[in-house]
Amino acid sequence: MKFFSKLLLSIASLSLVSLAPVQVFAQEDKIEIEFWFANGGKVEEANQAIVENFNNSQDEIHVTATFQGNYDEQFTKTQQAFAANDQPEIFVIDTPYLEVANENGMLEPIQPLIERDSEEVNFEDFIEGVLGNSYVEDELMGLPYFKSTPILYVNKTLLDKTDFTLEDLGSWEGLSGAIRAIDNGDDINGITMHLYDWIFQSFLEQGNGTVMNEDRTEYTVNSQAGVEAMDFMRELVEEEVWKIPAGGETGSSTFSDFSAGVSGFAFSSTADLTNYLEAAKEGGFELSAVMLPEKEKRSVDGGGCQIVLASGLDEEHKEAAWKFIKFATSAEQNFVNLEITGYLPIRHSTVELDEYKQLIEDQPLYKVAYEQLEFAGPAPQHPTIQEAHTIWLEEMERMFNDLENISTQDALDRTVERANLLLN
Repeated sequence: MKFFSKLLLSIASLSLVSLAPVQVFAQEDKIEIEFWFANGGKVEEANQAIVENFNNSQDEIHVTATFQGNYDEQFTKTQQAFAANDQPEIFVIDTPYLEVANENGMLEPIQPLIERDSEEVNFEDFIEGVLGNSYVEDELMGLPYFKSTPILYVNKTLLDKTDFTLEDLGSWEGLSGAIRAIDNGDDINGITMHLYDWIFQSFLEQGNGTVMNEDRTEYTVNSQAGVEAMDFMRELVEEEVWKIPAGGETGSSTFSDFSAGVSGFAFSSTADLTNYLEAAKEGGFELSAVMLPEKEKRSVDGGGCQIVLASGLDEEHKEAAWKFIKFATSAEQNFVNLEITGYLPIRHSTVELDEYKQLIEDQPLYKVAYEQLEFAGPAPQHPTIQEAHTIWLEEMERMFNDLENISTQDALDRTVERANLLLN
């Protein structure tokens, strides 16, 4: 009988041992989170680095980051994923699409989460200049993530051959004079620059103009300020010192001409800083960068993306996704991003990091974008803004292809006439 009891006890013990790995495996299960982002190259490298840092920082959640093309492609794929009920828990969203996504019920408001975790998030630490486009009306729908402004990249080697200095580039008059001085009428362009609404909008606002009226019932780019902003470019094009690549929106030609040392200037995102630094090194010329010039005032539109939380998540996945968003927007991970790409600091505490101070000591051009934040404001935001941009681009291409017959005022009037139809 004792033997039989011992046998039963042994069998029971073996059964418990056989169940142990199953119990351990269940404890090691992680919550799986999908994160979709836009843009490749350095941006993809930065996103993957932040995700790897998060996955290594804890053992409860695993985030998979997936590149989904440019901002337009990524937003389209995200819409399709929602329609198929297979959306990612987290995604980035470019400013023009924030209100559209909200109207379509794709976004989970994060204001309640910010308030609940106020001490951990420290919302007051976010730099005001990067926050504007994270709101729909007065409700916070996302957090600043990879944020940028346009800056002016300068081939200083070419500039030094003229009588102009970097300080002269701070005004419209000084910049236009330098563009003319660098152009040699042969193999060196003053500037190669595609039609870029981001630059136009900033120049428009420097003349106290606006893209839309205050109550957003009318597009207003055909104001005197709009005409003057476009004429700044048009006059240089007519003098053949500003080269517009064929096809209007060919930003790759802007970068390739500048990289080859055959163009003196290029307007581009702060996020392109590391690309331009590498291009200058390979091209054998000195790179500088300065803030956009000013007219009546200095003004620049913010850009880049917000990181947002998908609507309709169960509580477990919502909390896991929110944990990643808090991590990804911390000062330490913001630095990881800006060091790799050149995107902006989004927190005051980022610029207080020893690593950031060392970075700008080693490469002062990183500081230009941060200093320009003092003059940054939110980009125009409306559900029709992306379609309005397409209309603007079409009308500007039409004008530049027929400069003898189409005035700037006529081109912008036609832009407004067509864009206002979107509002009705």
